[in-house]
Amino acid sequence: MERYRGSDPKYEHVMTDDFSGCVSKAYEELGEYVESFEAVPYGDITYPALSMADLVTGLLKQEVYPLRREEIQEYIQDDTSAYVETESVHNDDLDKIKPHRTDNVRTDLLRPDPTIHIHCGESVSKKRLYTLDVFRYASMYAQQQKGCIKLFDESNDSHHFNGDDIIICSDNDVSQFLDYQELNDKHSAKVLNREDAIDYLIDNLSPELVL
Repeated sequence: MERYRGSDPKYEHVMTDDFSGCVSKAYEELGEYVESFEAVPYGDITYPALSMADLVTGLLKQEVYPLRREEIQEYIQDDTSAYVETESVHNDDLDKIKPHRTDNVRTDLLRPDPTIHIHCGESVSKKRLYTLDVFRYASMYAQQQKGCIKLFDESNDSHHFNGDDIIICSDNDVSQFLDYQELNDKHSAKVLNREDAIDYLIDNLSPELVL
């Protein structure tokens, strides 16, 4: 990241899909050189830019050989009139990518607010949840609010409520989480059952997003 110091402001805001792993030097440097760094659960579903990054990366792996900076630049630039810039990972960067501490990266501190939490309970499997309208609407709502969506992990997530978060109970058992709505003030979360969640999300989405 050293070569980006004092560079064009387009490098000041970084957003990635959520990730895990131990702390590396590159991760520490990134925090020093950018104004904001967001790691987004289901980012490829919530934000078109991250989705496009995944699609382009997959396409390049299929279509470009050898997978070098010059070939990538030429392939992309041939198909678009947009400005394109590619970068290589330099040899001296490789050591910075490897973990150098045993501490796990705290991506829970990098999530954009508000967060829409979905509690599956025993009634809805994760596999089925991803096919349901409530997940699609929650993803669009998160994008519209510049937040994120994730499966609810009470032991960790309850420490990060910001007052605008939502907990959707797909098993309809809202009573188990109502304390977070009724007994918190600044660090509260709105708790919704499955029917109320659909209505709330549709009512608060831009009409053009609801098909």
